Amino acid sequence: MTTKEHILNILKLNKAKLENLGVENVGLFGSYLRNEQSKDTILIY
Repeated sequence: MTTKEHILNILKLNKAKLENLGVENVGLFGSYLRNEQSKDTILIY
């Protein structure tokens, strides 16, 4: 299962690529932010 730490690590690893694409802000919210995700939690990206 994907975790908050896993998502944040992927974002850090790809920060330069995202900035080059014009991405200025990325948000993490809901159950992933609270570390309450489950196998049924939907991850949208």
